[in-house]
Amino acid sequence: MISKLNTQTQQAVSDTELIYLLKIKDVTALPLLYDAYAKAIYNLIFQIVSDENETEKILEFTFFHCWNSFYLFDANKGFLFTWLSLNARNTALQHKKGKTKELSLRPIVTLANASNKTLLAQLNTNHRQLLELFYYSGFSLMEIADQQQLAYATIKTDFRAALLALRNLK
Repeated sequence: MISKLNTQTQQAVSDTELIYLLKIKDVTALPLLYDAYAKAIYNLIFQIVSDENETEKILEFTFFHCWNSFYLFDANKGFLFTWLSLNARNTALQHKKGKTKELSLRPIVTLANASNKTLLAQLNTNHRQLLELFYYSGFSLMEIADQQQLAYATIKTDFRAALLALRNLK
């Protein structure tokens, strides 16, 4: 779970500064974002799902998702809080309707441990690079497709094959 920073030791930052830190993927940005908006976002999610445990999961997922997809944020189109709220609301509604699979960061966490890094080394180069770009560098599949100048469907198929290959190694 995302740990809260001691607010007494952190100086408040403006949304403009926070947006800049998020865009450059500064490691201090996510805790600052969480401290600034977690309470309001938690309340919004709780109004939708009415369950504390599910609210916590969705809150964690929302902040992590926003961190990974911050390249989609456009300050010219709206405020940071509005964008974050819409992400939380949409995730909560999808979860409530049963349209989302388990909200979990488990695949990312399990790939990060040392034994799985050894497993990654056993994959072919294309699969290994694809998983590293996605899990370690934080690129979306669409960004990887753009970067490698391949069709999104090709990257998605290769990603699925890479995950299956990784699963077979375990």
